[in-house]
Amino acid sequence: MLLAGAPELSEVRAILKDIVDDDVRASDIIDNIRMLLRKEEPTTRTVDLNEICSHAARLLKGDAMLRGARLELRLEPQLPPVAGDPVQLQQAVLNLALNALDATAGSAGEHEVTVGTVVRGNEAELFVRDTGPGLTPELQEHLFESIYTTKAHGLGLGLVIVRSIVERHHGRVYAETAAGRGAIFRVLLPVPPVSSIH
Repeated sequence: MLLAGAPELSEVRAILKDIVDDDVRASDIIDNIRMLLRKEEPTTRTVDLNEICSHAARLLKGDAMLRGARLELRLEPQLPPVAGDPVQLQQAVLNLALNALDATAGSAGEHEVTVGTVVRGNEAELFVRDTGPGLTPELQEHLFESIYTTKAHGLGLGLVIVRSIVERHHGRVYAETAAGRGAIFRVLLPVPPVSSIH
């Protein structure tokens, strides 16, 4: 673009901003993986899960397009905040959504991934649903085990990292076969009293 006669500078600025944002995100992810490996406690502050999901969806827009999939958000507008580390929680959303996008690639029919939130009593639920082939009983049993993967080029660490992040936030994560077809991954995080988070 820069070698073109009269480049569109606003577009060049937008591209450079995306590159910087991705670099910052990559740095944050590496720092958080180090923290997970050292078993350090996450930074705790008020986190809006809807904002986390919306930002993750923006980051995954290109990945969805490359896979020919549609990424949809279904966010509960009255979702209460949770306490936690926003970078770690975003990493959990990204890992779950990328797995879901990969799952749809090998399935017939429409390729759709839905990232959403709902309130479950005193917990906030984040869910990721796909229209992939679903989960066999064997796969469900081993999903969150280290180095278990069904991908040709996978490391088997994505869901292990998700489980580690969720457990550090005093939550729980599980997967189930969706009604109809596909799979749903659910993350439940406790909603603390308003006075206990800042």
